Amino acid sequence: MSSPVAVVGQSIQDAMLIDFGVCGLTGLILNSLVLCVLVSKLKKRGAHTDVKICTFIAFADILASMGILFRSIFAKFPYNIIKAHPDWCKFDGLITIILYCSGYTLGVMSVERYLLICFNIQLSIKFWLIVIISIYLLMIILTILSIASDLQVLTSTQVSCVYNKIGAGYYVFLFGTILFVASFLAVIISYFGIIVKKSKQCLNQIDLNVPKNTVYKELTSTLVKSLINIALYLLCFSGKLYGLFYTLITGLKRPMIVEIFCQSIICWSVVVNPIILLYMNTEIRNSLITMLKEVKLPFSIK
Repeated sequence: MSSPVAVVGQSIQDAMLIDFGVCGLTGLILNSLVLCVLVSKLKKRGAHTDVKICTFIAFADILASMGILFRSIFAKFPYNIIKAHPDWCKFDGLITIILYCSGYTLGVMSVERYLLICFNIQLSIKFWLIVIISIYLLMIILTILSIASDLQVLTSTQVSCVYNKIGAGYYVFLFGTILFVASFLAVIISYFGIIVKKSKQCLNQIDLNVPKNTVYKELTSTLVKSLINIALYLLCFSGKLYGLFYTLITGLKRPMIVEIFCQSIICWSVVVNPIILLYMNTEIRNSLITMLKEVKLPFSIK
């Protein structure tokens, strides 16, 4: 007789739902603000490819944030509808897929930045949009097929759903794994490549008698921004990476602690994405600050 599947306690479930709620609300607010700024940039002719890709990511993160917020509420009040109703479990599985797709898109954007900064290659926005939309279409179509086949299953945390790795669900797992590993490597390799390229450029500037203080300031800025980007990405997706390789190597389900950590931390990618954008893009950051100041003006006392 097989042993019952272990599930987390109610207190841990509540803690995870609070985490989802804070994450979903923060992500919804941040991405909505960033999207407003990006859309205003798009209305002006000559918007950079990076801005256009970021607009797509911000929109996707808004959808993911709304889904996470939905999960945080209705997995508790009035009762756990994800656990009680299979149809809502299907919907929650779709939320997870959209969240993962946001991470895949970050990999695409890192390659775009790498080609531009290191090789001065700027491909058409149509090319990047075709790549991004193809990723979303592939995963969503496979997800719809999994939903139609009733492959949804409640995870051991009892507050989220995934799809069984059979039939269409197997291809969700297969292509999701390929895309995750590819995007993970793309982010790491691209930003380390940018660090190496910028370091060489700075050394060349010293040879051209450019003031060392100016060179070191530029180099430090590049190093800090790239390393922070890598660190935040690793923080959000390290649990999924460990769990993935644990499953592939051992053939077993990932340990409960890894399941909890992975689900609790990966949802924060919807918050990390806009923070990285605002940190690395001074123009967008300044535009957001200006927009917020203008919103305050009608309420200010003269």
